[in-house]
Amino acid sequence: MERTTINAISEEVALNRNNKLDPSGLLASLIEEVGEVAKAITKEPYQCVYEEAKQVAAIALRLMEECDPSLHIVRACNNADPCCDASQRLQDPTKEYKW
Repeated sequence: MERTTINAISEEVALNRNNKLDPSGLLASLIEEVGEVAKAITKEPYQCVYEEAKQVAAIALRLMEECDPSLHIVRACNNADPCCDASQRLQDPTKEYKW
């Protein structure tokens, strides 16, 4: 991966966090942005595709690091482990988390 791409995504993550501090709703945001990529890739200039894909990458990285607390109850109902402590998972990804 190009260093310029990594830097662009890192900047987009920071911008996304500044605009939306609360990670609730990140999954919905990701789905919406993927739709924007699909539209751009079929109808827009490449720069639009690049910008939309950068937003998708940034939101996906936030999901990796912060999860989406708005899905806490859904995850519990499906017996999935809690993801509200995603930052702790980064420190110890081998630890098993339970409700």
